[in-house]
Amino acid sequence: MIFILLGIIFSSSALFAQSNVNGRLFSSSPSISLVNNQPKVHTPKTIIETGESSTKQLISEDLYITGGLGLGDDMVENTVLGFATIMIMENNIQLLFDDTSASAEFPSNDWAITINETANGGDNCFMVEDVTAGAVPFKIMADAGDNALFVDDNGRVGFGTPNPEVELHIADGDSPAVRLDQDGSSGWTAQKWDVAGNEVNFFVRDVTGGSTLPFRIAAGAPSDVLTLKETGYVGIGTWDPITQLDVKGNVNIDSTLFLSPMTEESQYPLEGAIYMDGNEHLLKVHNGTDWISIDDSQDLVDATLTGTILEIEIENGASVSVDLQPLVQDLEDRIAALETLVSGKASVKYSSARLFQNAPNPYKNSTTINYYIPETVENAVLKITSVDGTSVKDMVIYNRGEGSVVLDGIETAKGTYFYSLIIDGQKLETKTLVKVD
Repeated sequence: MIFILLGIIFSSSALFAQSNVNGRLFSSSPSISLVNNQPKVHTPKTIIETGESSTKQLISEDLYITGGLGLGDDMVENTVLGFATIMIMENNIQLLFDDTSASAEFPSNDWAITINETANGGDNCFMVEDVTAGAVPFKIMADAGDNALFVDDNGRVGFGTPNPEVELHIADGDSPAVRLDQDGSSGWTAQKWDVAGNEVNFFVRDVTGGSTLPFRIAAGAPSDVLTLKETGYVGIGTWDPITQLDVKGNVNIDSTLFLSPMTEESQYPLEGAIYMDGNEHLLKVHNGTDWISIDDSQDLVDATLTGTILEIEIENGASVSVDLQPLVQDLEDRIAALETLVSGKASVKYSSARLFQNAPNPYKNSTTINYYIPETVENAVLKITSVDGTSVKDMVIYNRGEGSVVLDGIETAKGTYFYSLIIDGQKLETKTLVKVD
């Protein structure tokens, strides 16, 4: 086999002859290589332009280069390529992808990778240009920080981080944010919004409207503070709202609560539900069985007196118990005083004595009782008793004329009491006081 190859090489020198036509050098001679240990003759199609004005080469077959490739107007001989496989050296660097597809069924858009803008004072950048559309859909500025854009092996994208933990991960040292900027280029009013978060809160910021924060969630807020279900129901404190607005907890209304009148029965017959009846113009509440009107109708249904307790039944099933003992006692004292006065047993000096209602009443910490005792009275006592007649406290009054005593709240427990003015052994007047917590 070797001898056959050598025979072809040495006996066929005409195969390696080069011809020169009109300044072009054609290497029209075939070359020989071994393919699977068999000689193969290759007919090269390389056209090499020669001459002083010839600067182009057309290679019509595959070209293999085992070393680095240097390109560009400023490339000089012996330039060290280092680890670069391809080095482009000139003042305007661009890789142009010119798709020559002629059929309308095939895509033919032209693209370019451009390094730095060509205008004086332009950007130092890396750009992918849509040459056909005259647009720059992708651009990286010089001095962009490490990991400004990072895509990991799972397809997760990181901005500012080489370790994206979710599909889109934005990392920054102070309030990472996303800005939504309607710039007015389509004729609509310009408006900017920020969606951001930090150690204090997650928030939506109306940048155009004065950087107000119309929506905020505090860091550390519990689950289900605000939920929106597929039904359109909103829950506050619950994941399962049963109405348009379902609040689990107390509600504080700092202004007016407005209920839109309904001309049909409420569609939520739940115990405790309330709505405004647009026909009767009344509030209605559901008691678990029926809708009950809430109005000011409290007509007397029945009244029963048992001893001094008056039981009053009111419309809508309500009832009230009233203890008449204070009134009865006061009337009895007044009648006794009148009887004594009529019988001549009472002196004029007693008739001018007065006992006034305590204030405040009811009271919590202390209450004041005012009185007037004539100078002619020898003994005066303010007596306090419980509703069952038990003596609680006797307070001797030494001053005459107008005066007052203060009853400390710690001296009596919560409840209703009577206090009477007794002068010279005779009960003159009785009133009621109430102690609360």
